[in-house]
Amino acid sequence: MRVATRLVVFASCLLVSATPTYAQSPVDPSGHWEGFVQVPDRAISIELDLAKKPSGELAGTFAQPEQGVRALPLMTVTTEGRNVRFIVKGSEQPSTFAGIVAADGKTMNGEVTLGEYVVPFQLTRMGDARVTAAPRSPRIDSALEGTWNGAINSAMRVIVKMANQADGTSAGTIVSPYGSATEIPIAIAQTGTRVALDVDAIGGRFEGELDAATGQLVGTWRQATSSLPLTLTRAPK
Repeated sequence: MRVATRLVVFASCLLVSATPTYAQSPVDPSGHWEGFVQVPDRAISIELDLAKKPSGELAGTFAQPEQGVRALPLMTVTTEGRNVRFIVKGSEQPSTFAGIVAADGKTMNGEVTLGEYVVPFQLTRMGDARVTAAPRSPRIDSALEGTWNGAINSAMRVIVKMANQADGTSAGTIVSPYGSATEIPIAIAQTGTRVALDVDAIGGRFEGELDAATGQLVGTWRQATSSLPLTLTRAPK
């Protein structure tokens, strides 16, 4: 979705010049990190949470508080020695961060690149990772279960998936194939034919109503100061 103008806009910045590792002692970068990206005219606050999955691989989320972006899933996280590389994709073009964790494990410094722009970033470890569990919402009607397609502003295609879970709850995701291409968890609230979808990771919300005649969800997408029509059509099962 069009978080391109809000997420990782970093003013005009943001792939990366990798720093070689020469016999560095490995450091576990798991934890909650806070810091900033330094663009020409100001520092932009960012947050990073890294944690190990049961498989031992690292996963994480990214936040840009000033823009209402929080717990956006990272595309990839890789480490080598004290080098850490992670990719944030808030638009069609990803932002790649490459940093080095200090020997004491307390700070991480590096560069973030978007296209031809390269700017420095700095992070400080503030404690354990603040892992945000995917929302679990009340059970929804079977009419809402499935995959829904739509477009914001007639240009930004979105795909919404909703399904009931075995534990009596429901869960869903939203993704923009030509935008971030990252599936983002959503919270679902249904009252009769009225449906609200909250996308906390990017500060977005859809409010709509199920049209019995067409079977579509017709409503409005709101994000920051923007309010745009959005109609979702369920894909054939």
